[in-house]
Amino acid sequence: SDFSKLGELPTFDAVICLDVFYHLLEDEQDYLKSTVELMFEKSRRWIIVYAHDSYEILGQGEAAAHIWWAPWRQCLESLPVRLIYRQDGPMPEAAGMFFVYEKVP
Repeated sequence: SDFSKLGELPTFDAVICLDVFYHLLEDEQDYLKSTVELMFEKSRRWIIVYAHDSYEILGQGEAAAHIWWAPWRQCLESLPVRLIYRQDGPMPEAAGMFFVYEKVP
């Protein structure tokens, strides 16, 4: 897919990112940073993310040894946002949780 035209989109009240960061590879850190910045740029108020908690590495067993846990929270929280909701934990047999951020002026 060609994501270069996403910058042409208008802004929205909320930007939602569902299970995207799980699929990034370690050598795609520039892409991670630009994705987070684009989400921030296109959101007028909220950024909603469904992903693993990059501060609490989940699934550290043998089955998840091949996964690079993208530091998306560290990237997003370097911008002027406030975490207003964090799901208590993932559902059984899942690694993702919902996080809701609000942009701060």
